[in-house]
Amino acid sequence: MKRNGVYSGSAFVENNTIYYFYTGNVKLTDRNGYDYIHEGREQNTICCKSEDGFSIDKKELIMSNKHYPSNISKHVRDPKIIKKDENYYLILGARTNDNQGCVLLYKSQDLKNFEYFNTITTPKRFGYMWECPDLFELDDYLFLVVCPQGVKQSHFNYENIYPLWTRSYDYKSI
Repeated sequence: MKRNGVYSGSAFVENNTIYYFYTGNVKLTDRNGYDYIHEGREQNTICCKSEDGFSIDKKELIMSNKHYPSNISKHVRDPKIIKKDENYYLILGARTNDNQGCVLLYKSQDLKNFEYFNTITTPKRFGYMWECPDLFELDDYLFLVVCPQGVKQSHFNYENIYPLWTRSYDYKSI
């Protein structure tokens, strides 16, 4: 599930249980020549739980590369969980096969079995990878926050190579 470290994730608390979601990173070494963008990498979404914040139960593989849409590269990471009504939504930062940043949305009713729900991106390319997505509600609107990689600097705009970007949505638009 993870051999070459982990990428960030998030914690979700419900019924006195903390659910930790994170990305297990695996770089395959069975042959030379992998580009580690389109092949040679596993990005596994992993969950473990704790009832006291110290003891953690076994790690459980929630999703792997086979669960992502076919137009998505092997760069998928940084899970975030939110709940709305009776549904849980898993948000993942991603990179398409044609190098456009996006966010993948999955839906579940049990925090274990997630089904692909939607992809959020921009009409014009805005970076090649969106990392560390956060989706939160404020005044009945959803706000998406991502750190896009690969946005070209323009004077002082995007001087930081991994800037912060936000956009608002309503639940009907996702």
